[in-house]
Amino acid sequence: MIEALRAAGVEVECWGLGWPAGRLDHDEMVRVFGTSAVNLNLANSSTPPNTLRVRVGRMLGRGPKGPRPAQIKGRTFEVPGCGGFELTERVPHLERYFEFGSELAVYDDLDGLIEQSRYWLEHDEERTKVAEAGYRRVMTEHTYDDRFDAIFAAMGIA
Repeated sequence: MIEALRAAGVEVECWGLGWPAGRLDHDEMVRVFGTSAVNLNLANSSTPPNTLRVRVGRMLGRGPKGPRPAQIKGRTFEVPGCGGFELTERVPHLERYFEFGSELAVYDDLDGLIEQSRYWLEHDEERTKVAEAGYRRVMTEHTYDDRFDAIFAAMGIA
């Protein structure tokens, strides 16, 4: 996906385990999230170790080399929580947490990723408004305090 974006003329920088630039420390990660024009969140950007892949694949009714299901990740909340604009893969239930197009952007496939990347890079004011709305949503509904309160309430713990 990264190579396809680059081939389409979209400038992409990557950090993390396995990328040439390596991992960022926490402060640098927060800075990158908040200052990047578009933060791309791939719902399946890592591959689990073989043993985990076999166990997960079997639990989900797939063979040992089956793909991991797309999922909501912590980054989905961290990027807007840092004030950044996020373009993420559409995954099940994401609409429960964010309004698409007004709090974050989604894509469905590689063509959509390229199209959405180009669109949001060309629309600065709209992108800024979406990032600000995403930030407000995270800070009012999706903090760790909110999550723990919901967990404790479900357990009947005050």
